[in-house]
Amino acid sequence: MAISQGPKHRRNGSHAVVLLLNLCHPQDTDASAEHALSLCIERVQKRGLAHHSLVPGQVVDIEGVVETTIDDAEGISEEEKGRYGLVADLDMTQPATEVVAAALEHLQCIEGCLPEDQKQMPPHPKLVSAVRAARNHELSLTGGWATHFWGVELEWQVLLWGEHPNTQGLRKALAGALQGGGGACLEPLQHPHVTLLFLGGAEAQGEDMQIDERLETLEGATVTVTVNMLCVDQTRGLVCLGVSLLDSSGAPVPCANHHPHITVAKRRGVKSDQSNLMLAQMSAGLTSVVQTNLEPVPVSGAMCRTFTKRVAAAQGTKRKRDGDS
Repeated sequence: MAISQGPKHRRNGSHAVVLLLNLCHPQDTDASAEHALSLCIERVQKRGLAHHSLVPGQVVDIEGVVETTIDDAEGISEEEKGRYGLVADLDMTQPATEVVAAALEHLQCIEGCLPEDQKQMPPHPKLVSAVRAARNHELSLTGGWATHFWGVELEWQVLLWGEHPNTQGLRKALAGALQGGGGACLEPLQHPHVTLLFLGGAEAQGEDMQIDERLETLEGATVTVTVNMLCVDQTRGLVCLGVSLLDSSGAPVPCANHHPHITVAKRRGVKSDQSNLMLAQMSAGLTSVVQTNLEPVPVSGAMCRTFTKRVAAAQGTKRKRDGDS
């Protein structure tokens, strides 16, 4: 933070005063930021869509991002502290008004830094007003976001090399499908998932609204995804796995797709949502789709959603119901 000591001082060539205000947790030490880390992660998660950058569903691992940031930070030596006009710690566990008040109290130590009318001790009306304005601004940020799609995130490592004895059979079946289906032309998907409801930033309508409300109650929960079928369409250039889904109580997880699945690989230029059409045609008896029943492979997945900028109602009516996988 750089503070210039007023217009007159600047015209006279005075240097700005550089201050270091350090947000820290009172229970941490110079060698550990464990409590600050935990509090930062908790606050980021609570801010949800109001956070400027770590938006839920847009960041793979919020905890990892915060932990890496703290691990990469370097402590400031006494020599470096001497280069600042003021060094002070602020208690990050205090309410926002208290933190700002403490910062202003430190600034009062710098001559000419604050106008006389701002040197009153808190609660100063302008201080309370500033904190309220910041909170209202954060609330306004959530209005620009809407659900892109609901899904269950999975990992290839767990699917293909997990502890379940049937994973070996799944690996062999997939290897054969990729080789026999023109594997050299197929591109495996890097991030396997099951799309449950695609909204594309529009408001949920009709049946989708009921599914959306039910999925909101499961957000962040761990669900069981059981792989039980392999489907290959050599004409389209698509390979996918049919699945069933259960929540922790054993109840089915709602899904707008009539055939829940994981798109495994596709030919370049083929959209992932073609899997929905392929499975529908397979159910209707299309012979070009080869279906192979598999020994069930249950794996755990995380229920989540991704966000996108909200779209107008007129645009929302044009979205595809089944989404992108």
